[in-house]
Amino acid sequence: GTLPIPLSELRAYRTTERLQARTDDLPRQRALLDDLINEYLFVDEAYRTGLVQSPKFSTQMAATRTMILTDFLSTQATNEHPPGSVAARDAAATLADRLFDAAPIDISNEAYALIKRAAQKIDTTSAASQRGPVADPPDVTAAKLSAIITATPEAVAVRFADKSLSLHEILSIYAGLPAPRAAVQTPEGFVALIKPLITPELMAGEAVRRGIASESDFQNKLVQNRNALLRFQAQAAIEAEANAILRSPELEAKLQAWYRTHAGTYAVTEPGGGRTVPALAEARDRALADFSVELCDHFRAEKARALRQARVITIDEAVLRTL
Repeated sequence: GTLPIPLSELRAYRTTERLQARTDDLPRQRALLDDLINEYLFVDEAYRTGLVQSPKFSTQMAATRTMILTDFLSTQATNEHPPGSVAARDAAATLADRLFDAAPIDISNEAYALIKRAAQKIDTTSAASQRGPVADPPDVTAAKLSAIITATPEAVAVRFADKSLSLHEILSIYAGLPAPRAAVQTPEGFVALIKPLITPELMAGEAVRRGIASESDFQNKLVQNRNALLRFQAQAAIEAEANAILRSPELEAKLQAWYRTHAGTYAVTEPGGGRTVPALAEARDRALADFSVELCDHFRAEKARALRQARVITIDEAVLRTL
């Protein structure tokens, strides 16, 4: 298949990642685009290897789509009122409240009873973990709360529109809140807890009903965010490859060889005016950090070079000139 990189993506790349890049003529525009193409060769590879079909990525994209639809609808609601007015400022929240109040929301009584009991245990355990003389470390507290959630039977707790919230999902969010947490022991407190989880989905559904999902601006934004997620995953894979070397028995030999080549960078000026290159042991922390960055850059460049050899890249220079 073909991987499109819309002009909006290049503009966003320049604005967010290459603020110092000059783009006042075609060669400089091409240079910026080449950098972005290298990034998106990894995106193309992700498509080819089926990453976009993975359950984890599908879940990420569903949440991203909901977020973007909500943002577009909020902007539309705001723009329906005079700029700077109270109505404009409150338009998105007012619309979200109206959609929530009108939505049929089914809360399971059985699941709610389980949530109340588990929430009470979470509160008690959290308080005990912070009680002296020695408080539990955060990871120990988190493990205790996770055990409470896991021990609670899983079930669908809330249904709305064509969506649902599971019991474990709600408890995980509850456990992550700082004390004092929402008063879920009362129906009003429970509704206050789940409302922020439901309204984005309701807003997204309303955006679809208004035709926002078919607008080109929305589609471009969705592609931009999908590609960004794929870029992040590709970068994580490259960093994992570099980290494998940083953790391997080969590290010391590779680092010493690298330092011999770059030692001049770490030279320090002596009081008498001369410059001395410190031993690796003295500059190890800084050298290791620099070496790891260069290692990632090396793997990224090698992978991009290999991917370019197997791809046909077509650039619309007429569109590029409008950058």
